[in-house]
Amino acid sequence: MTRLFRMLAALCAALTVGSVSGVSSAAEPVPGAVWTDPVSSIEFIWIAGGSFEMGCGAWVEKCTDAEKPSHQVAVKGFWLGKYKVTQGQWMKVMEKNPSQFHKGDSYPVDHAYLMLVQDLIGRLNQHGNGTFRLPTEAEWEYACRSGGKNDTYCGSGAPNDLSWNNQNTRFSTMPVGQKAPNGFGLFDMSGDLYERVEDCWHDSYQGAPVEGSAWVSTKCETWALRGGSWGNYPNMLRSTARRNDLEVMCPYIGVRLARSAEP
Repeated sequence: MTRLFRMLAALCAALTVGSVSGVSSAAEPVPGAVWTDPVSSIEFIWIAGGSFEMGCGAWVEKCTDAEKPSHQVAVKGFWLGKYKVTQGQWMKVMEKNPSQFHKGDSYPVDHAYLMLVQDLIGRLNQHGNGTFRLPTEAEWEYACRSGGKNDTYCGSGAPNDLSWNNQNTRFSTMPVGQKAPNGFGLFDMSGDLYERVEDCWHDSYQGAPVEGSAWVSTKCETWALRGGSWGNYPNMLRSTARRNDLEVMCPYIGVRLARSAEP
């Protein structure tokens, strides 16, 4: 009886932090499980781990040298934001909204300077609801391509069905979640705003990590960006396309957070 009581108590404790749906009794959540941060109301989807070919594989029609060489990467399971961080979610944690385009709780935060994003992450991590961070570049592409599928964009549809780009916007950001999601249920990974990742910028994948970790150094001067923005033609929104934050002005940059798996 005592052992049964302890087991039930442990299960209850595991379900009291945040709001979780689709969680199995196993140590790892089921693929697609959703967890909502109680502080910011940011929804996270569980991305089950796996291996994939990252970068410009034979299936890619056109790509740049920055997307080469293609290489196998093993990604561990992690939580990733269902949407880009919205202005409403940002203001539940921060004092000031840096956005300069459309204002509104359902619009993504733009002008996401790295220092501000790091401040947001630091504040969230003070609440004891897990370890929040930026996704690594490998995690981002793995999630964008729904586990490594040969999708030209972040999903299986046409670019205007999946993204906000310079062919279907009024030259500004749009509310999150209005386009079709990808195979993992993630919205707007192509277009609307570029998304920051944890990695420093490298001109190619030569020497890149193969275990899905961030490729960083103590002398990082610029950082990788993924996904494209409303100001780009669809070609720049491809699932393997890469830019850096010296090439892209900060007004076109947003953020999607990751949350590490519990130890």
